[in-house]
Amino acid sequence: MKIFGLRNIKTAIAVFICLNTSLLLILLFGEPFAITWFSPFFAGIATAYSVQSSNHHSATLARNRAVGSIIGGFYGLLICLIFENASFLSKLDPLFHRFIFFIIISIAILPLILLTIKVKQANATFITILTYLSVTISIRNNLPVTFFAFNRIISTIYGVLIALFINQFRLPRHKNKDILFVSGLDGTLLQKDQHLSGFSKYRLNHLIDRGANITIATTRTPSSLFEIIQDVHFELPLIIMNGAAIYDTKTKSYQNIRALNQEAKNGISLFLKSHSQYAFIYAIIDDTLAVYHTELPNPAQKKFYNDRKNDFFKNNIRGEVDLNESIIYYILIDQCDIIRAMQKELKACSYSSDISIHVYPFEDMQGYCYMKINNRDSSKQSSISYLVSEYHLPRVVALGAKNFDIPMMITADYSIALTNADPEVKAIADLIIPSDQPNDMVQMIEKIFHTKNFDILNHILNKHKTHSK
Repeated sequence: MKIFGLRNIKTAIAVFICLNTSLLLILLFGEPFAITWFSPFFAGIATAYSVQSSNHHSATLARNRAVGSIIGGFYGLLICLIFENASFLSKLDPLFHRFIFFIIISIAILPLILLTIKVKQANATFITILTYLSVTISIRNNLPVTFFAFNRIISTIYGVLIALFINQFRLPRHKNKDILFVSGLDGTLLQKDQHLSGFSKYRLNHLIDRGANITIATTRTPSSLFEIIQDVHFELPLIIMNGAAIYDTKTKSYQNIRALNQEAKNGISLFLKSHSQYAFIYAIIDDTLAVYHTELPNPAQKKFYNDRKNDFFKNNIRGEVDLNESIIYYILIDQCDIIRAMQKELKACSYSSDISIHVYPFEDMQGYCYMKINNRDSSKQSSISYLVSEYHLPRVVALGAKNFDIPMMITADYSIALTNADPEVKAIADLIIPSDQPNDMVQMIEKIFHTKNFDILNHILNKHKTHSK
């Protein structure tokens, strides 16, 4: 077990530099100058606060610290100058004089909070108030308030810059930046509570920050996916809706959309009308996911809608869809015997070669199934091929657990599963990690990412392999 990680060591080094900067200033310019313009205390606090496990997190906290110190420092300076130059207050009893000052300081916090919100710096509010109180009421070491405020701001910014500089250093390790890691979620990265563990979030961010090409392949839409992965800062777009599209979390945009062709849309529309069926129709319109529906005649449809109607990343629209829009799939929900009969009929239609049909039990309501109809070319493996081409990543390592992960695992260079994966998945996986813990899957990604050469990569996989294909 590590007692001191690299982040702890970096924090100690950054604080050491900040503390000794004051000695350097004394040697170069004398003690009065050093005391007036630099505080090792404030610099040390800022640098310890800003050294984080990832550059992204470090930059975010460093920015909040710097912005908060600038706003709070100048605001506190303004309040003090106004109060100190109000001549009529100087005639008051010293204790009452201080009481009035404290009232003003407390009331002035309200517009300060509003200011941080107005300039869209709400995340820096705490640091802003902390710096403001520091300038207005802390001991100034006999410095005039103007010099103390500038000392506080300069020292904080210096500490932040030292943290960002130190955080760039990494221990030299080999990185396989030409591997695309594609992972499913259920049974692979998610715990039983359907969330990523704190360890997985930390290690995934750590790997991505160091150049690992990691993405997710899921049947979920961005709306249901966001809550799960919002703390992981993916650089690559994510494969969503079983490969119907790719979603860029940074630009909030859809790419490589695989919509149904016009013949299929027209045919499915007539099919639904002839069977008096009502579907949820998913379409991407102006980079927004819209879900159309009309009637909800059965309880399973109502539950499906009510569970998803407030999703942030999509618009639920009651009405008919324009068949000229980019429709990516239809979802029908009904009793299982009805759904299977419709599936059989659709497979015999004239446009069957243009569509793909999947039927799953509707787990929330016994006896009901749902059917998804999408473009034949809509698949996780086709989206993986797109990412491989777009980002020039010649090798693919796929991580899965469910039957719908099998196609992408078969086409990958290496496929990995945990012991809790479906039997069919374990039958085709190159490597079965002897664990059912998602954290161990993340550790395997890290091990492969840092493996020095392809032969050793083969050795690692063979060493852990628990069966032969």
